[in-house]
Amino acid sequence: MPQTFDVEFDTCRCRQLTCFEPGHDTRHTAATLLLEHGVDIRVVQQILRHSQLSTTKRYTHVTDKLAHDAAKRIGNALWAEA
Repeated sequence: MPQTFDVEFDTCRCRQLTCFEPGHDTRHTAATLLLEHGVDIRVVQQILRHSQLSTTKRYTHVTDKLAHDAAKRIGNALWAEA
């Protein structure tokens, strides 16, 4: 490989490492995983020690699993056999 590629790769890697905040990223992951496991968002708010629910909402992310589970629940509620 040309030496310029190595230098550019190392530069990009260094930029990424300086932007990475393990504590902050972990909080986002934890909030999302708690939601995926059915924990109410207000409980997540308390765990993360947020005073505002809007802050907690910014920490959580809608995953494919959450969207699929929600669609399945509403489908069951609407079309479940009595």
